[in-house]
Amino acid sequence: MSTRSAQTTENRFSGVTNPATAVGKTVADEQNHNYSVEDIVTSLIEQSDEEAISISDVPTDEQLHERALLDILAGHAISVHDDIPADVNTLSIGGVDTFAREGLHFVKAKAKQGKTSALAIIESVYISSNGGKWGLLQRIGNSPLKVRHIDTEQKPYDTQQFTNKVFNMAGTTEDEAGDNYRVYNFRTETDNDRKKELIYTMLKHDPTDVLVIDGVVDLMDNFNEIDDSKNTISWLMQIATEFKIVLFCVLHTNKNIMDHNMRGHFGTMADQKCDNTLECEKDEKSSIVTVKCTASRHRPFPKWSFTWDNDGNLIDAEKQRTAMLLRQAEETKAKREKDAQKVNESRKDTMLSILNAHNGSMTRAEMTTELKRVLSLSDSSVSPLITAWVNDKVIFQYGKIIQNSSQLDIFNEK
Repeated sequence: MSTRSAQTTENRFSGVTNPATAVGKTVADEQNHNYSVEDIVTSLIEQSDEEAISISDVPTDEQLHERALLDILAGHAISVHDDIPADVNTLSIGGVDTFAREGLHFVKAKAKQGKTSALAIIESVYISSNGGKWGLLQRIGNSPLKVRHIDTEQKPYDTQQFTNKVFNMAGTTEDEAGDNYRVYNFRTETDNDRKKELIYTMLKHDPTDVLVIDGVVDLMDNFNEIDDSKNTISWLMQIATEFKIVLFCVLHTNKNIMDHNMRGHFGTMADQKCDNTLECEKDEKSSIVTVKCTASRHRPFPKWSFTWDNDGNLIDAEKQRTAMLLRQAEETKAKREKDAQKVNESRKDTMLSILNAHNGSMTRAEMTTELKRVLSLSDSSVSPLITAWVNDKVIFQYGKIIQNSSQLDIFNEK
């Protein structure tokens, strides 16, 4: 082999592996490049076999997918040793901290029961520059928060009136509030996917602390459709987590007056996924709206209430609510007493009829037996009734005999 051919072979070979090692040559041989073409070929064949073995060890697509899933699963693992930040609550109600960032909070009620007005109060507390307090509600933190309100139901004029109400209650103006408060009306938007895109784009480019969606069902096609409900709930949770916002959604309850569940499959899922559920109930006699926490992942906050003054302004109604509850308790007590009196009068008339049927006189044992049969009462219930009628001189007892008259001659004649 020529010198040039040997050099070419050595150069090509040197980039592949260590041929001397592959064929068991000594260090001196390796340093002197004292190996033949046959040695080189043998080494290349062995290297090819090793590469074939390593290729057979390359994981399949399925194995790669499983490895990726295991990595994702590990990322979702929770340990007591993890440094996980606590909830960042934004409002205190009666001393109970609530409405955490990244949380989903639903406001529910029948139609025209004060949901929007309750939101106006909450939003005014968030943006107020004078301490953020209203009744039992107290903002956590000194600085106003940035609130965005989406109205999907009302006419633009009504939305504007709502906005004015929030500013008035917060003790500020639109100019003073600046970018702390913005309101959007989506009533004319018909494409539900575009509504979501608009909201997402707003959150992406306009830093927000609190988002309120008044009319959340208008973001979906059918609140009774399982997939649509599931996807919408997932989207709401996603934006709450991604943008670290407090997310309020408004939803009606079922039409049946005794049914307080939120409407449709969406309402069922919302109740399962949300952090808090608030319900507004309006007393039609007093126009006092009571807001209560019907479900919470944490400590539920106490009830709070509001009403309207003669000028239509929202005012704290805690004193009025207390007075209303006392009045209702008195009315309930009076009704129970009246109902009990009617029952007692009916039982007394029944007893006198039985007594008269026995010519005005019978033994107490006989009367007890008859009253138990006619009134379907027990001994322990009938005996106090007879004793009370005797004490009230409705009937008269002489020994074991019961009479409808105090005259002993009835007894003597008998």
